[in-house]
Amino acid sequence: MQDWFSVNKMQLNAAKSKELLFDFKRSPHSFSPVSVSGSDLSFVDSAKILGLTVSSDLSWNAHVQEVIKKANKRLYFLILLLRSGIPPKDIVNFYCMCG
Repeated sequence: MQDWFSVNKMQLNAAKSKELLFDFKRSPHSFSPVSVSGSDLSFVDSAKILGLTVSSDLSWNAHVQEVIKKANKRLYFLILLLRSGIPPKDIVNFYCMCG
């Protein structure tokens, strides 16, 4: 892999890179870890790529949980603004600006 990066004049930052394995066999394969610049990449069960959380089993559970958590935070913040007496028109404007 390191050869491909050097031929294409690219650099891979091993500290920021993770390894995500998709394997749907009944008996999982045992692959050797990918090594970059002498250090092995760590395995992860899920990774966030362009705002989408991809899990190793290709289920939507992790992504949906993150979206729900983000929506709950925004809803709680809007409720706090409403309780503090801010006019609803200003709350809507604020939500549209931050959304």
